[in-house]
Amino acid sequence: MQPSVKVPQEYPSSFKGDFIHRSRPRADSPTFVNRVVSKLLAIMEVKHDDKSPTQGQAQEVETVSPSTEVSSGEKFPRPDVYQESGVHHTMNFQLFMGLTAMSFLWVGSQIPLYLFGSVLPRIYQDIGGVDRYTWFVIGYLIPNAALCPFVGALSDLFGRRYVAAGGQIALIVGPIITATATTMNTAIGGQVFSGLGAGLNELIALAGTAEMVPVAKRGTYVGLVVLTILPFCPSVIYAQLIAEASNWRYNGILVCVWNFLGLLFVWFFYKDPPKPANVLSRKEILSQVDYIGGALSIGGVLCFMMGMQWGGNQYPWSSAHVLAPFILGIIMIVAFFVYEIWIAKYPMCPPKLFTKAKRTTIIILLITFFSGGNFFVLLLFWPTQIYNVYGDDPVGVGIRSLPIGFGIIGGAVVALILIPITGGRIKMIFIIATAMMTAFCGAISISTPHNLGVMYVLVTFASFGVGGVIIPSSIIAQICCPSDLIATITAITLAIRYIGGAIGYTAYYNIFYHYFTRYATDIVATKAIILQGIVSPAYIPLVEELTLLVANAQFVELRELIASDDRIMRKDEAEGIIIAAAQEAFALGYRYPYWMSIAFGSICLILAFFLNDIKELLSMEVAANVDPRETEANPLSSTMLAIRRSALRILSSSPSAFAYKPRTITSLSQSYLKAKPAASLSGFQRRWASGEAAAEEEAPISKLQPTPQEEVENAIHEDEAKPEDTPAEASGTDAVVQEIVEDAPASETAAVDADVEATPIPSEPPAPASQAESQGGWSPGPRAARLDESPADKMKRIAEPKRTVYIGNLFFDVTEDDLKKELIRFGPIEQLRLLRDGRGLSKGFGYVDFETIEAATAAINALHQQVYEGRRLVVQYAAYTTQSARDARASRMNSDDSPRNPPSKTLFIGNMSYEMTDRDLNNLFRGIRNVVDVRVAIDRRTGQPRGFAHADFIDVKSAQEALKTLSTKETYGRKLRLDYSFGNSSAARNEQQPPPTS
Repeated sequence: MQPSVKVPQEYPSSFKGDFIHRSRPRADSPTFVNRVVSKLLAIMEVKHDDKSPTQGQAQEVETVSPSTEVSSGEKFPRPDVYQESGVHHTMNFQLFMGLTAMSFLWVGSQIPLYLFGSVLPRIYQDIGGVDRYTWFVIGYLIPNAALCPFVGALSDLFGRRYVAAGGQIALIVGPIITATATTMNTAIGGQVFSGLGAGLNELIALAGTAEMVPVAKRGTYVGLVVLTILPFCPSVIYAQLIAEASNWRYNGILVCVWNFLGLLFVWFFYKDPPKPANVLSRKEILSQVDYIGGALSIGGVLCFMMGMQWGGNQYPWSSAHVLAPFILGIIMIVAFFVYEIWIAKYPMCPPKLFTKAKRTTIIILLITFFSGGNFFVLLLFWPTQIYNVYGDDPVGVGIRSLPIGFGIIGGAVVALILIPITGGRIKMIFIIATAMMTAFCGAISISTPHNLGVMYVLVTFASFGVGGVIIPSSIIAQICCPSDLIATITAITLAIRYIGGAIGYTAYYNIFYHYFTRYATDIVATKAIILQGIVSPAYIPLVEELTLLVANAQFVELRELIASDDRIMRKDEAEGIIIAAAQEAFALGYRYPYWMSIAFGSICLILAFFLNDIKELLSMEVAANVDPRETEANPLSSTMLAIRRSALRILSSSPSAFAYKPRTITSLSQSYLKAKPAASLSGFQRRWASGEAAAEEEAPISKLQPTPQEEVENAIHEDEAKPEDTPAEASGTDAVVQEIVEDAPASETAAVDADVEATPIPSEPPAPASQAESQGGWSPGPRAARLDESPADKMKRIAEPKRTVYIGNLFFDVTEDDLKKELIRFGPIEQLRLLRDGRGLSKGFGYVDFETIEAATAAINALHQQVYEGRRLVVQYAAYTTQSARDARASRMNSDDSPRNPPSKTLFIGNMSYEMTDRDLNNLFRGIRNVVDVRVAIDRRTGQPRGFAHADFIDVKSAQEALKTLSTKETYGRKLRLDYSFGNSSAARNEQQPPPTS
């Protein structure tokens, strides 16, 4: 007697989620659903209880694909194994507090530079170090950029929560050191600690937010967390008012308190996300860290900037103090590129990064690097310029800084909107944005103490151009790189922007210092102090002292010296004359950094002309996800969806997201990228219909999450789908891509067993024709013939050496060419194919046909359980050869479409288009009598249709007539899969949601 499906009817009310029909059950459990549920409950640590769900609540199963075992008990990791028990599908206290913690991490990683950088003149007024205060900024940026590529590895080793806590501690210790410093060197050391903490928590905040919510909601939640920085856009006003009311050091208190609160939130309310079942060991993680590349890049950039900073400032360019670090830095940078390209086994910038769109990727990275120079000339020079040129009024200084923050955000938004509007024509967008950035950043050089109104306009447009370059470049880089390297490209763009900005800032300060010294000597010392009779030429040391005080913005000391020194004449006018002359000298000196920024911007502008438009890349992103009719109706939909998908892909990475060697990837579901059909109110009504009058009424439609039993039924029918049932956008390398599910090794046979067990095929012989006709044409399907095969015979067949080899647990972005290069060494290959889903994405496993059994055996012995692209491979003999799989497929293609299950009052309708609306469903059931209810399965996370439905009728005869009618219909060119429902799901549904009595 064949086992029947046993569907558990009771789950804890907190046990929610979706069930993926590709999930494969374990081979040692009694029934399909019970085994899946047992595994999921164990993963989620939820105890089964006897409490029934509330009435009307749909029963759901979490989106987890359990690992597979062979009968011997040896576990093999599967590519789709990822535990998602930490995901919150609705807002609750735990999610709110976790998001609050991530917000504190995000904001806390930004404000040390925002607040302290806004009062730099006050800092070097107080503690000195005007000759080296640029290292106050560089000391923050370099550790931040240096740590970005290693955040993922640190998270894998110690856990994200502990790494975030460590970052918060660094962001507390650093500001304490800075705020209590008595010398500039000490303050710089504090900024180094702050930069290390910011490098950790800036990325963890984004990844941590993404891991707490479903994929469909990640864009919204991550965007909201990022937007929590908006209250700190006027950070210059805050810093100036704090410094004016007390002292600049009290800004450190604000930073420390904020990050201490963040530490408490992280420690008490944030939990590490579940790790993938096949995560690498600590030893393997450490072996893949590019220590040499990291040392060469960090050391090279640091030495190079030391030479640039010291040259012509503290030491002559010809001195050893300058030449030694400068030359050493160049050598180390060159060595870094040589090592990364030709030597490194796990490079920071993998060559695979450039396989999808090499030219565009390279140009975008170069634009990101050079645009950092324009970004930092605005971010770090304008706040000091508005202080030194336009006066030290705290509110005035803050107001003058507002165009930068809001202008950059506005430019980014406009550029990102223009990309889909123009159909991915990024060349023209970047030409305009880089031209605006270059022109208006250079135009800021016309600043004088008397044209502040004009400067507001110029700075706003310059910020607008900068925002239109730096943020869209990151999104485009994500689109242009392979999907498994999304996290890598994000870390790289962030790091090179900081490095480019730091190098640019060093060069800017050098030239500013050189020319300002010249103008201060000429305008302040000579024309203002000496020629206007404030100090006699005989007192040159006093002239130098007055000039240094005003150059260092030490206005308090300047007033005291003027009042106390009898050698200074015209005491009532001296301060005003000297400060006015200093403002003019500052304005002239500030011209040179903006002029130099033209060089950075011009390089970006020239590079923009060589960009390729990304229309094809955007089409590739959504070709397997958007119906052609939808694209024709709305030509912008595909590009908009692709940009949105690219922005979300980085946020849906694994806990190893920001390691430069990612190991897992989460793709958006197909239904997420579908246009949501307009919901009609009548679609949610449940009505009873019977008789002739009801035949012309609209079908009563209910949109519900499917029960586990309905999921099982849909999974079985999808496994038995014919090629014509496959969506047109499905891709593959061969017709055999639509392989039957039986073509699998031992680790895959559990699925076959589960399908056989779950299919209620009666054990008695087939009914005669007359009886079959009386039962609505039903007779046992061809799969029943395999039920007589014993487990021993099945295992013997699987273990028999064959030329066909199964390769599982592949990294999802591995291609056929990648595999062939790896396998050709074992012997000639007849055919190699990866299986892909309806979206054209790899399922993570494939089959290889060697010419000889010996080659297949050698490949299994060499590769099984070996790490390839960060995943432990499962390499075994396939359960069936390719030819036998083709024969089985051909047999099923030639079989009729008669139902496989005995007639019942419920019909299963599968292979429905995802784009079907309520109107389409009503038209589909128009003319069908005695329909009680049509239940359309929807995805709980996205609200999108799942592609199948169940229809209840008042009696079996009505269901039989409906099956005949529906068998002649198609939806959006897709032939329906029809069968009688083999379970009692309709009764269970009716018990949960009884029809109205009136």
